Amino acid sequence: MQEKFYRDPQCLEVPHRYAHLNLHILADLAMYHLLARMSALSTKSLEFRDLMRLLYTMYMGHVMSRELYTRDGRMTTRMCPVLTEIGFDPSCALLQSNALFDDTVPCVSVGIARAGNLPSSVCFEVLSRIVGWGHMRLDVMSGERRPSETGPGVEGTTIAGIKVGGSVEGAVVLFPDPMCATGGSLVEAIHSYLAAAEGTPRKVIAMPLIITPEAVRRLARELPYVTVYALRLDRGVSPLEVFDMIPGADRRESGLTPTHYIVPGLGGAGELLSNAEH
Repeated sequence: MQEKFYRDPQCLEVPHRYAHLNLHILADLAMYHLLARMSALSTKSLEFRDLMRLLYTMYMGHVMSRELYTRDGRMTTRMCPVLTEIGFDPSCALLQSNALFDDTVPCVSVGIARAGNLPSSVCFEVLSRIVGWGHMRLDVMSGERRPSETGPGVEGTTIAGIKVGGSVEGAVVLFPDPMCATGGSLVEAIHSYLAAAEGTPRKVIAMPLIITPEAVRRLARELPYVTVYALRLDRGVSPLEVFDMIPGADRRESGLTPTHYIVPGLGGAGELLSNAEH
C-alpha cells in the first residue's frame, strides 16, 4: 500500500515505476490527512473550500522549495540598529544567503474554471507574499469536459476562453487544477494556453491533488516536458493484488470507472467549491 510511504518521516516521495520521469507524488502525511478529510462524505462545501485553501497553501510551499530559482541576497535585519546603539559591529546582523527566491523570475498561476479557480488564486497569493508581487501573475481559462459520443466517459475538453495577461517568456507556469482523471483536460488546457501565450516558459508545472494511473500514462506520452506533482495517486479500481505493488509496476492499475470518475476521488471538487449540484 502506498500509505506506508506517507508514514515514513524519511520518505519525501512515493516511489513509482511510471515512464513519466518528472512525476512527484509527495509523501507528506499532513497534506495526505487534509486530503482525506476533503474526501469524506461528511465534508460540505464551506469546510471543503477552507481545506482546499489550506492544502494548496502548504502544497505551493513544497513546490516552490523544489522548483523555483534562488539567488544570492543580503538583508538588513532588525538587529542592525540595536547593535549600533550598543557600539557593536552592525554588519554581524546582516543576513547573507544564497537560498533566497529569485524575485526577478516571473511566475504565472493559471486557473482552469471551475475547480481550478480557488487553487490557482491561492498559489498566486502565496507566490506574491513570499517571493514578491512584481513578477507574479494570475491567468484564467475556461474549459468544459466533452462527453463521448460513442460510449460512456469523456473524450476531451472544449476550451471556451483564455485570458493571458502577458508574456510567459522565461516564466514558471503553474496549473494548480485539483483533479486529474484521464489527463485529457490537462493536456488540452496546457496546449491551448501555451498556444495563446507569447514566449517560451522556463518550466511548466502541473499541481493536481489527485491523479490516476491513466492520467500519468497519458501525461508521459503527451506532456513529457511538464513537471507533475500530486498528493495522492488514486487507483481504487485496480485488482486487489496491485495495491501491494509499487505504483506503476502493473498495467492493470486503474483509478477510473467506465464513466471516468476517480475512485476513491473527491466526489466532485468543482461542485463542492461552487456549492453547485452538478
